[in-house]
Amino acid sequence: MNTDNRPCHVCGKKQKFCHGHKRITGGQLITMLGVILASGLFALLALTVGRQDTYTVVGSGRPNNIDHLSLPGQPGPTDLIDPPPLTPEQWDLGDRLLRELFRTHPYPEAQDFERKLKSGEIKINYDEFDVATDPGRVALIVYDPDTQSYLLNVRLSFLSDPSTSRVRKQCTLWHEYQHYKQSERGEVPRLHTSSASHHTPTPVERKLMYWGELEAYEEECLLAKFFQDTSEPYYIAYVREGFDGMVREVNAMYRIVPFWASSAHQLDDWSRQYKAEQRDRRRALFDGRSIVIR
Repeated sequence: MNTDNRPCHVCGKKQKFCHGHKRITGGQLITMLGVILASGLFALLALTVGRQDTYTVVGSGRPNNIDHLSLPGQPGPTDLIDPPPLTPEQWDLGDRLLRELFRTHPYPEAQDFERKLKSGEIKINYDEFDVATDPGRVALIVYDPDTQSYLLNVRLSFLSDPSTSRVRKQCTLWHEYQHYKQSERGEVPRLHTSSASHHTPTPVERKLMYWGELEAYEEECLLAKFFQDTSEPYYIAYVREGFDGMVREVNAMYRIVPFWASSAHQLDDWSRQYKAEQRDRRRALFDGRSIVIR
């Protein structure tokens, strides 16, 4: 029997004009359904893994804002601005922006920082916090004695600001990571989220905190210099005059910051001591570090 004039079950054309469509057998249909089901399961698994690839936030679920912060040298807890709670969309935006900064960070060691954020050793908060003794600060890392973990506070407005260069943001993260390492090495007093450990710092503790800042600022400047970023006055001064130029700009900032104002007359002496006694030793901690262009 000639079947050339029968319509194709796929395209409807007479079979002699059809481009070879064939009827799907039962076995082929089962195979196709299996492929579709496997693809769906793979997509679900990828989504689950993607959700796990996020940073540990404060507490369970999305964190509440920190009520106060114990800063050495203050008569009591320093109040933080209580901003509106962040929406889930804002948290997701913060995670995406931070993940991209780590993905493209030129220092491989920055990946260790990100791993600590994912493991919960360091938690994250994107609130628009502000510290009365240091207004305008965009990032801060503190220790939470209740959870025995660190808390990295980064303003979402800073991370999402298109006018702030990627390098500047990466330098800021690198600066805060230096403070984490200094704290873990016992070189600086810890800033706490609880007032229970509050005390007035001794002159030696205050000097150690300042030395920690100089180390972190120089780490920033080295990274900015490599990428020729000139978004901060102390970056420019470091390129033109080296360490001394950076210190001059940092001290100029600190003299108007309430927390450091009481020590303003000591900053120059402390910076000279740091350069003479500590800088080479501290810089040796990072010798041999590689930079990767991403």
